[in-house]
Amino acid sequence: MPLPTTYTAEELAAWMRDELLDTATVLGMGDPTHAGYTTAVRRTVRAYGVSDISEATDVVKLEALALIEVWRSVVNKTATAINFEADGGRYDREAIHKHALVQLAQAQGAYAVLYPVAAEEATPSGTADTYGGW
Repeated sequence: MPLPTTYTAEELAAWMRDELLDTATVLGMGDPTHAGYTTAVRRTVRAYGVSDISEATDVVKLEALALIEVWRSVVNKTATAINFEADGGRYDREAIHKHALVQLAQAQGAYAVLYPVAAEEATPSGTADTYGGW
């Protein structure tokens, strides 16, 4: 199967759903038109730094950002998840939230490896350096 070289918003939403695997089903996000994907696609395009997805030509970067944003959607959706017992069963909804937090952190870490940001050292201003005489 050939890898995609471009995405439409709808294709990226479907890709995001596929990346979530069973988590999408558990959260009722099996349909790529779910609002969580719409928001995640919009945030992805913004984070990429373009105004239209057709301008996002680096597919690896787009997918890396999309992974961050779809897991951010899951974190947001499960922020109020609580564990409870009912009808003789125990429901560990909080586990989904914790899993999403881990996945978000991993996606952010992977993006940082792919696209590191160099920190610039600030030049001294010459003004009010409290420790300059020490």
